[in-house]
Amino acid sequence: GLDSRSARVVMRAVRRIAASGRTVLCTIHQPSFEIFSMFDRLLLLKKGGWVVYNGDMGPAQASEITNGSPINTAKHMVEYFRSCSPAVPPLVQSKNPAEYM
Repeated sequence: GLDSRSARVVMRAVRRIAASGRTVLCTIHQPSFEIFSMFDRLLLLKKGGWVVYNGDMGPAQASEITNGSPINTAKHMVEYFRSCSPAVPPLVQSKNPAEYM
């Protein structure tokens, strides 16, 4: 695994590649909020390859975490999970969406 600094360096390189118009596919394990918010779309699979979520993460907004750089809010993903069951709680703003799932 990578430490947080190395993960940021790798993800910045991945974002530059994606910004050039190329499709990028990544697998990630236990991402920090900062790293998770760098993804535009998410394909979440469960055991057996069943799709749990496939879609946009949510609108980007400026963030203190990234010194004002835009991050994805995961709003669309959270809204989808909440629409599946009324028992799903809202995402607390300071919590990591990757842990919320």
